[in-house]
Amino acid sequence: MLGEQYDQAAGLRRLFHTTPPRVVGLVPCCAAVMPWVARQIVERASMGEAILALDEWGAYGNLADALHASPRFDLLQAAQGQLMPSDCLVDVGPNLQLAAISRLTTMLGSDRMLNQRILGLFKDLQRHYREWFVVTRPADALGVSPLLLASPALILVTDTRPESVTAAYATLKQLAHYGQPEVATVVFAQGDSREAQHMAANLHRVVRDQLRVSLRFAGDLAQALSQSGGAESSEFMNRLSLAAANPAQRPANWRPKHVHL
Repeated sequence: MLGEQYDQAAGLRRLFHTTPPRVVGLVPCCAAVMPWVARQIVERASMGEAILALDEWGAYGNLADALHASPRFDLLQAAQGQLMPSDCLVDVGPNLQLAAISRLTTMLGSDRMLNQRILGLFKDLQRHYREWFVVTRPADALGVSPLLLASPALILVTDTRPESVTAAYATLKQLAHYGQPEVATVVFAQGDSREAQHMAANLHRVVRDQLRVSLRFAGDLAQALSQSGGAESSEFMNRLSLAAANPAQRPANWRPKHVHL
């Protein structure tokens, strides 16, 4: 992490720890599950690992709202040289910092020089953390997030409402259009409810049959992470560079529609 409280620890980490952080794409499939996501990330940070949460949601109901945080700046402004990276980071709690990246994500892929600055900023940030959670929007009519395309590990968080499950399916469908992922992890925020179990079984069947994607299910973030494995930021950076050079557009035949489970 960056900031006054972190200067000494970050210096020691640079000297004795060079392993890039684990990077996980985390997709809340509706605003209603964002408080659950926030609690899980805070609990993860309480275990002692330095975590950076990158919040792509720009509207009300984003991760910052759920964490009762108020980022003043978007990380794009640091990439553009207007601010220092530390100016764009918010201390949420012990071992946890948050950065707003909705504007950065929108601009990624628009200009080659800006792409390089964004990639350079991410590379500089990676040495300060053990884990990154890239909290991206689900797929919509505008396409799929380049940061989600770049994330080697994928966790979708949903509830049992049709619109939330549809968002999970639509995200997987668009990712499958680009040849990924082969495996994804889904968490139902309701946990062990009978309805959640029924929806999970049906979603698994539909995704397997129609998208040829294998789903794993978990009860919380810790279990999901143990299943997904995750990947280091070196792989994330390579994939992000490709995504920035070839901005993803929604497939021409993509239409939002409910999935009947």
